[in-house]
Amino acid sequence: PAPPPPPPSRASGGRPSVRPLLPGLPRGARVRALAVLSRSSVEKSSAGTASLLFMHDSAKAAALVHPPHKFPLPVSAQLALAWRGLLTVKSPGVARRWLVWQLAIDKQHPKPPHYYIEFIGVDPPHQGQGLGSRMLRDITLRADREQVGCYLETGNPKNVPLYERYGFETTATQIINGVNTRFMWRAAAVNRA
Repeated sequence: PAPPPPPPSRASGGRPSVRPLLPGLPRGARVRALAVLSRSSVEKSSAGTASLLFMHDSAKAAALVHPPHKFPLPVSAQLALAWRGLLTVKSPGVARRWLVWQLAIDKQHPKPPHYYIEFIGVDPPHQGQGLGSRMLRDITLRADREQVGCYLETGNPKNVPLYERYGFETTATQIINGVNTRFMWRAAAVNRA
């Protein structure tokens, strides 16, 4: 049997920003497709850009974070991810929607040095136990020590209060693939380091 999908893919299977990328697929199929894409993203990111993978409590939660100056990924890595995604879900429409998503988030991506939280997820049975908070604390403390900001985007309004508790502020909103997406920035906290 195949290994279980990593937590980000299980958590992301129901995310508002993911549903339009993989339309018509039941949640289980979305989770399986996201498992392949999550593994590919981690492989490509860590191979070329020294991205960080934060994991807590035996992989019940994980986050893929790009350190300052390590995002966007090289074009070759982005193309490889797109190709793997197309092969996984076998739908040209998915590739088009992914490209729309990628172009929109690239336009909003901030210029100052920052940690980019590409995804953060907690396995659904373990949500509400503080695992996401612990990862955000670890990431923001690291950024504060280095005196750089943090950035993320979210299409899930339920997550906004959590991000705001860690100092993130919405800098822009945009409808992407039918999802109201918030772009959120957190400046380095000078006195916390």
